[in-house]
Amino acid sequence: SWDEIVAQVGEAAKLAPPGEWIIGRGWHQSKWNQPPTPNVEGYPTDDAINKVTPDNPVLLTHASGHMGFANGYAMRLAGVENETLAPSGGEILKTDTGKPTGVFRETAQSLIGRAKARDDRKKTDAESAEELQRAIELATEACLKNGITSFQDAGSSFEVVDQFRQLALK
Repeated sequence: SWDEIVAQVGEAAKLAPPGEWIIGRGWHQSKWNQPPTPNVEGYPTDDAINKVTPDNPVLLTHASGHMGFANGYAMRLAGVENETLAPSGGEILKTDTGKPTGVFRETAQSLIGRAKARDDRKKTDAESAEELQRAIELATEACLKNGITSFQDAGSSFEVVDQFRQLALK
């Protein structure tokens, strides 16, 4: 449910220093037992997640990769406001009053992605490597917990593939 996702993100926020991005992937609205309240077209608004992440930007990528959800902090970093127009080929889902809900479809995801990329460029190489290593560890734990022993990701960067190779050689 959306409430479970909010709770998971809230737990991550308790462990994250202020300003650190909270990243997730894999949500799918058709898998939820009920639509979130409030919602627009069955998708959540950022209200609930903003309450648990006042000090951290959040980006949650849809299971399909064709959509993302951002909290208010992330939208502020991206400069997204009521008047913000989506880039060609994308959509910023808005309430009937014109407020962005946090849902960014297709190319509109780039608005939030650019804000995250700006923050990522501020990290040292060591910080980036440590973050990647932690993400791999968390993904590995989740896979093994669920009996998954192998996977493919056609979207992995060369950096990630190199990291996987190094881990496989250990």
